Amino acid sequence: MDCTQLQCAWRFDASEVGQAGSSSGREQGDSLMQRVVAIACLMLLAACAQQPSTSTGKAGAADFSAPPAAESRFAEALVLMDEQAWEQAALAMASLYEDYPFLSGPALNAALIHSQQGDFAQAEVWFERALQSNPDNADAHNQFAIMLRSQGDFHRAEQHYLAALTAEPDSAVTHYNLGILYDLYLGQKAQALEHFGRYQALNTEEDRQVAGWMADLQRQLHAGGSS
Repeated sequence: MDCTQLQCAWRFDASEVGQAGSSSGREQGDSLMQRVVAIACLMLLAACAQQPSTSTGKAGAADFSAPPAAESRFAEALVLMDEQAWEQAALAMASLYEDYPFLSGPALNAALIHSQQGDFAQAEVWFERALQSNPDNADAHNQFAIMLRSQGDFHRAEQHYLAALTAEPDSAVTHYNLGILYDLYLGQKAQALEHFGRYQALNTEEDRQVAGWMADLQRQLHAGGSS
């Protein structure tokens, strides 16, 4: 699971600090318009921001089939993003969305570009447009939630993570992110344990770091900690 899909979060244990680990991400769709470029490690916690990634990842999005002309323009916009020509890429994605407003991919990419540039107000506008085009775009809900979490808007972040789960109930990514949100930011330990458990169940291999977090949560709950 890469940083485009996970909140890069730090947990404090009795003797060490651990960074969110990695596992396999969701498979990508075949359609070019399903290839939503997500800037690597967007909206990280301050600790993670000290170690920025220079790579980009791709997160899938459920879009309608795109006309060939739209696919061609989208490919050109992706090249601009790969080249980090952010202003040109944002304009290209915005123009594409204006011509094909039923496609959520361009709007989501525009949102990611604006959030990467620190223009969170414009990013929110574009996230909302992406979700107007496709309310079931789980990636848009996830990325929007990550940005909201980074701004301290934890309850709205929770709403979008839950919406992502409504769209894709078996998304390991979303269960992981909800576990982080409930544990570190909302103090809801029982819910955190539940979602970390779902994350583990959906993975082919056990994430030993998350297993350690779960053991810690179980100890806290057993000792009468908050839930």
